[in-house]
Formats: sequence, C-alpha cells, structure tokens
Amino acid sequence: MATGNFSSKNILGQGGFGVVYKGILVNMTLVAVKRLKDPNFSGEVQFQTELEMISLALHRNLLRLYGFCLTSDERLLVYPYMPNGSVADRLRDGGRETPLLDWSRRMHIALGAARGLVYLHEQFNPKIIHRDVKAANILLDENFEAVVGDFGLAKLLDPRDSHVTTAVRTLYEEKRLEVLIDRDLNGCYDKEELDEVVKLALVCTRAQASARLKMSEVMKVLEGITGQPGNLEDTQTGPTQQCEGGTFSFVRNCSDVCDGSSFIIEAMELSGPGEGFWIGCGVIVNI
Repeated sequence: MATGNFSSKNILGQGGFGVVYKGILVNMTLVAVKRLKDPNFSGEVQFQTELEMISLALHRNLLRLYGFCLTSDERLLVYPYMPNGSVADRLRDGGRETPLLDWSRRMHIALGAARGLVYLHEQFNPKIIHRDVKAANILLDENFEAVVGDFGLAKLLDPRDSHVTTAVRTLYEEKRLEVLIDRDLNGCYDKEELDEVVKLALVCTRAQASARLKMSEVMKVLEGITGQPGNLEDTQTGPTQQCEGGTFSFVRNCSDVCDGSSFIIEAMELSGPGEGFWIGCGVIVNI
C-alpha cells in the first residue's frame, strides 16, 4: 500500500540489490522501500538476525534501517526517505549554472561519509566492512549531509559483480588529474585539495588491505584538508564556494568550522556492483 503496489511511478532507483521505491506510511511518514532481488539468500533465521544487527548501527552519517519484511517470496527493507537522493543522482543533474554539489559541498560530503565508515569499521561491535562504497550508496539528507547506505548487505552480493579500476592511478602518475574533474564545476575547484584527496583515495584502494589506511586515519586527513572537525554532533551544511571571473575563493561560515560475528568481512573488494566507481572518498569527482 505504501508504494502503490510497487508502482513504477514510485521508483527512486535500482542497483545491485534490487529496486527502491518511495513510500508513504499510514502515519504519513515518507520512506524508501528496497525490494531485494531474488539471489540465493542465506537461511531466513540468519538473514533476520543479520538485519536486526544492522538496525542497531545508529549514527548520523549512516542510513537507519526502520524495519524489514520477510515472506516466502518477498524481502523488503524499509529506510527513511532521503529528499536529495544520492551523490550519483546529483552528479547526473548537470546543466545547472550553479551545481548543487559545488567543490566545498563535495568535500563536506566526503568527510561525512568517512565519519559513517569510521563508526562501522572501528566503533560498532561487531565491525562491519561495507564493500560496496560508491556514489549511489552515499545518500543526501535535506541538508546535503552524507548518509551511507547499503552497509552490512555485502553477503547478498554476487562476488562476480565486484570490479576494480586503475584508471585514476593511471591519470595520477601522468599528472592529468584535470581529466577527472566534473565539468559541471566549471573549473571552480581547489587544485591542491584535488591532489591531496586523490592521493588519499589511491592509498585507500591499494591492492593489499594491510597497506591501506584505517578509516579513522582517512578522516583525520580529510579534516586537515577541509579544515572541518570530523566528529561534529549537530547537523550542519558544508561551506559554500564562490567562483568569480575565473578565480577561486572559499567563503566559510564560522559555525561550519567552530561549531565474533558474520559481519567481520575482509575488505578485499575495492568496490561493488552498480554503476560508477567511488574512489575512496572520491565524491569529489565524476568518472
């Protein structure tokens, strides 16, 4: 009923797990209902146990699981509705004189996503390794704060769907990072920050897991690059950016700156199924 019998008019998106529908509950709460595809699920008891564990992961930069439905022929997950969609959605907007995701906001989103992953990797018990981090799984709330989704569902993936790309490292060594930049930014970006974040992303995607940084280390690097604390408690929007006459300058608001489980998975995949490739904290680029 909430989704109009899974009406095509209510489709928000689809990916490796299935189709997501916008829904309205009887109390008028807006939700996103993920209708999972029909892969080979683990036993129903184990599946339910894992979902209940995921629902305990509560953090302002993680997508909360409201509830789920398991029947003989349906697997439904219910989440809060994110009014600004995903980073992938916003990167596809294009054609705007002023992009919704300017450089400063993209950096702010990268830091928020890192915050959520730090909680999953190092603070939540049992630890959860995402294994499917990409622009489509970084959602945006009403304030364009990053909300990491689809964590803890890696077991539902077909490992053959995973993919790895070395295109960014090819380009970095050739000092051609400008090729990565989203044209919708109209040249309004910080070249030094770009260089630092791409170097960080390359470290995050080293083939050997032991050679990668911990997410807490990634967050500290991003804090240094953005000048923003990584453990903000209150919801804030990112700093704004202006581009005048081809020159670049940041305009920051002071409040932005001052103010033993089955889930323990070796993080060998660099990204997962679905379109696009999210390079570490690379919401800053559109590949």
